Amino acid sequence: MIINTVAGNDNHSRFTDFFQPFLIDESNVKGNFIRLGQAMDVILSRHDYPDSVSRLLAEQAVLACMLSGNLDDGGSLTVQVKGAQQDDAIRGPVGFTVIDVKENGDIRGYADLAPDALTRIRELEKTQEEISLKDLIGEAGFLAITITPAADTQQYQGIVALSGDTLAQAVEEYFTQSEQLQVSIKVSVGKIAEGGKHKWYASGMMIQRVPDLGGKAEKVKLEDDGEDWNRSRILMNTVKNEELLNPTLSPQTLLVRLFNEDGVWVYEPKQLQVNCRCSRERIEDVLGNFPDEDIEEMKHDGVISVSCQFCNKTEVFRDDDIARIRQNAVE
Repeated sequence: MIINTVAGNDNHSRFTDFFQPFLIDESNVKGNFIRLGQAMDVILSRHDYPDSVSRLLAEQAVLACMLSGNLDDGGSLTVQVKGAQQDDAIRGPVGFTVIDVKENGDIRGYADLAPDALTRIRELEKTQEEISLKDLIGEAGFLAITITPAADTQQYQGIVALSGDTLAQAVEEYFTQSEQLQVSIKVSVGKIAEGGKHKWYASGMMIQRVPDLGGKAEKVKLEDDGEDWNRSRILMNTVKNEELLNPTLSPQTLLVRLFNEDGVWVYEPKQLQVNCRCSRERIEDVLGNFPDEDIEEMKHDGVISVSCQFCNKTEVFRDDDIARIRQNAVE
């Protein structure tokens, strides 16, 4: 069953910014396919990151979207990558990176760099063709996945060491250690020439081995579905990076191309988009809760400046703004 929809884009010749779930028929394997185009380019273009940092953040964005499929209504998922916290450990030029995804498909993210990050990364680029995850994060780094339900229930967090060469390997290890599940992940990040400039794209596919899940109700349960899993994993890894990133290739077409022999059920996709939670109105609400003496302490050169690290935007509040905020708080 193929649903002929264009996800996440008004231009029907392009297929970007979507979360596409699927199920491989006659096997206990489900998965999802992510492609970020406009959303990825907006997140990265807001900051003047070196390409190696942009690639790291883009890979993290794809992985966070992959993990967000089971969020409840209004929930959110945050993926953080951090370097060592020990004083004697070698720290990389990237302090931490964070990607936040809401159940409705809103994405935001940024990277926090050390003061000398650009100099250190340029030195690495002189001697290495590719800058590794350990080069950027340093020793004893870790990946933290935090799920925040919308309801007033307990927040969940899982942490795994960055022992592999990529974030995708760290997520696979997270599923093995924390969830006792087998997953296989492939991620691709690159730039595509559009309108005279190069724009960032990021894409990836994840399949997961799920017990007692079949594509058809009448399926006979096999005693050992290991062969199905291995075949699905091999087929997924035949996909080329340019196919994952190609914005003119629909997700349904690619999935059928990969898994047509076994059959694939492609479900309704979800749109993904950049949407930061900051707003001038929200900041005003927060400032209205502070006492007058705290407001005065916040001023620098007579104004209060509040910056959002996600969207790299600063809101400035002058005396007349502060007077209005105080008046609204009293009312």
